[in-house]
Amino acid sequence: MQVRLARGDFEGALGLAEEAQGFSESGIGMDAGTMVLIFVGEVLIRTGDHSGARKSLERALEILERRGDIADAGTAALALCELALWEGDRAAARELAERVYDWTESRQNRPDVKLVARRVHSRLGCLAEEDGDLDAAARRHARALDGLADDVFAGNPTVAGLAEGLAALVDARGEHARAAELLGTAHALRGYRDPGTYDGHRTAESAAAAIGDAAFADAYRRGRAVDREAFVARAPGMAAPVRPEGADGADGADGADEADEADEAETSDGPERGDARTDPSG
Repeated sequence: MQVRLARGDFEGALGLAEEAQGFSESGIGMDAGTMVLIFVGEVLIRTGDHSGARKSLERALEILERRGDIADAGTAALALCELALWEGDRAAARELAERVYDWTESRQNRPDVKLVARRVHSRLGCLAEEDGDLDAAARRHARALDGLADDVFAGNPTVAGLAEGLAALVDARGEHARAAELLGTAHALRGYRDPGTYDGHRTAESAAAAIGDAAFADAYRRGRAVDREAFVARAPGMAAPVRPEGADGADGADGADEADEADEAETSDGPERGDARTDPSG
């Protein structure tokens, strides 16, 4: 399925997913069947079938919440968050992201939950960046990247998503060539160019419009030569806030520090159970 998706063969990917779903319904790999629903939703987002994507993702989320599977429920909710962003519903996207944050923030001793926590910090960072609060965005991205060099469970697809979020941040700062390089690095990490990710798509359009197609292509090509080790070493510096030294640290309701303090004072209601898994995306 993943190979078909990488090749842009959405019909072929959905056909294989339907076959896998049939095995699940017959009692073979029942847990995997729910993850297939998430995969189907993500493919349908890329085909433009938002109604079908929502149906598949909401069904997966319902099943996973009922099971108490934090990590996979978070994956489904973040896919719904991405769908909401494509549809222009930022309020729904924020609600879903904050829901996943509440589920994961106090449970990061589990490596599978830690992966989802990285992704939700990246998503909250992108939401803050689109709101114009680049310092709050930078702190969120820094949290997403924290300890990544030692995280053996974070597969390259997860790291590629973090690179795209960071690209959106540096593009918003006016570093358009660097943003293009980061998108090229995401391509290299993922193994293919995925035009169907919300942050990758909007950042590519913004950066190319700012520096021109030729300069964008050159920077993107340079980024593809950057390997995972080099990206992980450089990324924290790019995520550092650029607030002048000595400036007031208050960032409003979306600041990472304020959100963390609020979560420490309240235990959320969310799915709770499941064995730790490695990165489901690879």
